[in-house]
Amino acid sequence: MWCYARDVARTYEYGLIDQTFDEYVDDMYEEAKWLVIDELGRESDIKNHDRRMHALLRKRADNGLVTHFSTNLRLDEIDKVYGHAFSSLLHETCIHVTVDGPDRRVKAA
Repeated sequence: MWCYARDVARTYEYGLIDQTFDEYVDDMYEEAKWLVIDELGRESDIKNHDRRMHALLRKRADNGLVTHFSTNLRLDEIDKVYGHAFSSLLHETCIHVTVDGPDRRVKAA
């Protein structure tokens, strides 16, 4: 399963109206055999994004499920945005791959 970090954070946002939908989506993210979360850090304006992402990663790690993240944040920035507990969990459960070079999404002038 592939999704944006903003979409994950929004479904976990406190106070949403449709509780049945929220529980279904929570289960979908928590139980997917493979989960790719794209653009980690782009959801930082959403209330409680850090706690929700940490809870999701912890539950998936505890159940032995694979989670992949992509981000433009450096490791020290992840620690600042999400806190040390989440950063530590990432180190514990993820393989870090750094891609050096120019951003392919930026058009040459």
